[in-house]
Amino acid sequence: MSFNFFKIPFVNTDQIFRITLNGQNLIVTCVWNQELPTWVVSIQNANNQAYIVTGVALVTGVNLFMQFYYTGLSGDLVVYTNGDPGALPTFDSLGNETSVFYITEVS
Repeated sequence: MSFNFFKIPFVNTDQIFRITLNGQNLIVTCVWNQELPTWVVSIQNANNQAYIVTGVALVTGVNLFMQFYYTGLSGDLVVYTNGDPGALPTFDSLGNETSVFYITEVS
């Protein structure tokens, strides 16, 4: 079994961008939540702008899409911090030491 890894181009500032993942055209919004403190992601269908998921915290150690397979999002969304895979992303680390990967299985 092999996998495709695609690094999503997050940076350490609030952002909105369009991306295609596994053939789905999406709008990704990522904002820093000072109260938590953590980065939070929402994803919309780019065709009709309907929200698919909202307010998902970028945390390490889990597949962030696992609980949302019913929405049609396929693949895994995983956060990884260089040097410490369990370290949560900080405001400054996103896009630097911390990366977000979209992973699909190759058949």
